[in-house]
Amino acid sequence: MVKAFNTIGNQYFVDPSFGEGRPTMLIAGDDQDAKCTVGDALSDFGWSDVVDIGGIAGSRELEAICIVWIKIGGIRGAWDHAFKLLVG
Repeated sequence: MVKAFNTIGNQYFVDPSFGEGRPTMLIAGDDQDAKCTVGDALSDFGWSDVVDIGGIAGSRELEAICIVWIKIGGIRGAWDHAFKLLVG
């Protein structure tokens, strides 16, 4: 099992592009082979930035990020937003 796709609306599952660039897809899972399979699918769908947050226990944190995504959409009255991990 791999957790993915829950921090963005379904209209952006394929070819996710926003005015300020491409978002980050966060994934979590215990099986490395399964994560590679999901990573390949994400690449095919146009996701160039995928970050593995570790084991499936991390899915709890991904659910929290989903709640934030929903709250932002409710406040804005629009669902055209995503998250991007910036490192530096």
